[in-house]
Amino acid sequence: MAKIEVNHQAIRDFASEIAAYCDEQDRQMRAADSQMSTLFSTGYKGLDASALREKWDMAHAPDSTASRFRDSLKNYASALTDAAEIYRSAQEAIYNAANRLPKYLYW
Repeated sequence: MAKIEVNHQAIRDFASEIAAYCDEQDRQMRAADSQMSTLFSTGYKGLDASALREKWDMAHAPDSTASRFRDSLKNYASALTDAAEIYRSAQEAIYNAANRLPKYLYW
């Protein structure tokens, strides 16, 4: 019989690290957006300013590569958390079933 051993806490910790990375990326994007807003409101004008504003808006749109990547990471972290819970419950069920077995087998 094959034995599969999974450290569900390590999976859960990895999911937490991914979520923390996404939170940090969100925080830094908000800070950068604030700096860009300040830049555009303090007199940065002209064709270069318009082009930069357009590119910045594209990089930050909900359908941008950065946003989609962050969303996929969040979904991955959620799937890892779900998998860790499934492994944890399976291990607990097997442990409980093993504890119900008789200590001594008589033939």
